[in-house]
Amino acid sequence: MPDQILFINPHFPFHGSQFEVEFPVHIIYNATYLKARLESALGLASVCFNVLDLVAEWRLHPCLDMNDPGTIEREVKEKIDSSLSFAGGDLFFVVISCFTSLQYLATRAIVSILRDAATGREIPEPVIIVGGYHPTAVPEDFTNLGVDYIVQGEGELVLSHIVLRHVTSRRGRDPGSGPRIVKGIPVDDLDSLPLPDFSLYQPYLPHFKRLAIALSRGCSRACTFCCEPTAKGLRHGASKWRAYSPARANQEIDHVIAVTEEMLGQDAERSMMFYDPIFGFDRKWCSSVLDHLISLESGYSPWAETRIDTISRQQLDRLKKAGVHFMLGLESGSPVILSLMNKTRRPREFIDNLERLLVLAKEIDYGPFVINLIENFPGETLATITETFDFLEKLARKEIQFTLADQLYNVFPGDGVFSSLGWWEHEFGTRVFYPRWWTDARTIPYREVIDASRGFRFDAAIAVYAQKSMELFKTCMENVPDLRYKFEYLSRQRREEQKYRARLDLAEHIRPNAAAVVIPDS
Repeated sequence: MPDQILFINPHFPFHGSQFEVEFPVHIIYNATYLKARLESALGLASVCFNVLDLVAEWRLHPCLDMNDPGTIEREVKEKIDSSLSFAGGDLFFVVISCFTSLQYLATRAIVSILRDAATGREIPEPVIIVGGYHPTAVPEDFTNLGVDYIVQGEGELVLSHIVLRHVTSRRGRDPGSGPRIVKGIPVDDLDSLPLPDFSLYQPYLPHFKRLAIALSRGCSRACTFCCEPTAKGLRHGASKWRAYSPARANQEIDHVIAVTEEMLGQDAERSMMFYDPIFGFDRKWCSSVLDHLISLESGYSPWAETRIDTISRQQLDRLKKAGVHFMLGLESGSPVILSLMNKTRRPREFIDNLERLLVLAKEIDYGPFVINLIENFPGETLATITETFDFLEKLARKEIQFTLADQLYNVFPGDGVFSSLGWWEHEFGTRVFYPRWWTDARTIPYREVIDASRGFRFDAAIAVYAQKSMELFKTCMENVPDLRYKFEYLSRQRREEQKYRARLDLAEHIRPNAAAVVIPDS
């Protein structure tokens, strides 16, 4: 029998996370490279690959309570029983993607279930490998869980090395060694990677509406709210912007369109996601990719995220013809907050550039755009909030087509606030109620509860955001002539209203002058 490798995508502690609807392409990249590497070294039938996506399982079966340990155990064991076969001497590898800290408790539960099953001899003793942003930032959270390897940063190269070393030596896990921390090695030449094998994500693939790829990696910026700087500091070259060659990038685009047509269900959208940290960072490269998208005339609309200062005015017409939809990372309309975020060294120029760009886009009827805001960032005040929404209302009065993707700041391990909480408290009176919120299911709902500055409490901030956002949404919807987009805006507005109501309810649990958030009895 071949050795077995099971990739697991842990669930989230609540429903409504943005990651629930995103295709976990990072798992595909790691699985594809590992499969190609093992087949090259050992032959085609050396290892059997499987995936258990507990996020997708909940989407397929909403009645499942994924916060119940018994449910998780049943899902894990059912996957092993139905898809994996073992014979004497077979090796068993489990690769868990703890992509975000929101998946930490689920990762911990999965490891415990696997170790208990192995102790009861229900399964062979697995070699358990975890990777993702959370283990990259706080590997110490995994030291006593029964994990064998903690991969920090990009995983393809080191993951294949770990598995290949065990398979060739026919050695299982060493229970006495404790977890080994392995620093990932950035892939410098992306063209050396195989095309992503989306078929590895069966049986979930037909239930996704669109797929995702990343045509580039790396980010040379160091925004305070981002966890990327932690990963960048692990290895030289991780921060360098690296992209497929234009020819290979175009091949990736053709490939994801073909897979969407062949493997996704009837409800699939004619779109794709580009998960590049900064799409189109190199303008010459971007022009080549856009020319290919235009030439395809496929009707597929790519969605991408980029910085405002990356897009040139000369590119707008080509971007429109290629059908690219953008989320633009404004984050704040206050120069003070943009400086605290380390978003830009020229905040006023940054803001003005967005306005000029959107005015030009309006002139060629290109849009709508999604503008990303990070609300209640440490140092935020009523004045900076007002400054942000005054700017956005100015754009709306110019009948520019845009909508908001706003989110409350949430401190994550590895970002610039988490590593210097004392400084933020001293400088601004910032108060993070639960800096290690991910370790307890009771505190996860309060992960965004932050008093951003002295005299500006969380509940007051939420009330201001709710009022200003809802007023802006109405204006934005009026600016969109396309009826289809009006319905999308209306749906988004309703979701925002629900989100703010939930946040206002959350704020009611904060007692004036309380030492900590009062956790309601479960």
